[in-house]
Amino acid sequence: PTPTPTPTQRAEALLQQMELLNGKVKPTTATYNAMMDVWAKHGNNVSRAEAVLRRMQHLYTSGENTEARPNALSYSSLINAYAKSKHRNAALQAEKIFKEQEQDSNIRPVTQT
Repeated sequence: PTPTPTPTQRAEALLQQMELLNGKVKPTTATYNAMMDVWAKHGNNVSRAEAVLRRMQHLYTSGENTEARPNALSYSSLINAYAKSKHRNAALQAEKIFKEQEQDSNIRPVTQT
């Protein structure tokens, strides 16, 4: 029998389907933020959450998806994922992400960050 997909696997598959629809249903910043939130809450795989942020950055800067611009919540979601992870350098990585956010003059940290 095929194992039942986890919530994170189902969410990731849905996001990938949206990306493959060639613009018919483009994931937005909120979509990617939700995916990072799923990784933060349901998986101890912070590298996957960071990959989502990096994908957002690439899609936005390349012009492939101008609706995927990372915002304060994007960075906060990744910082939260590091905070909940068992990653050995979680605090340092969270600080690095926070500093990266500060470098973007259009993004201000949100209160929960």
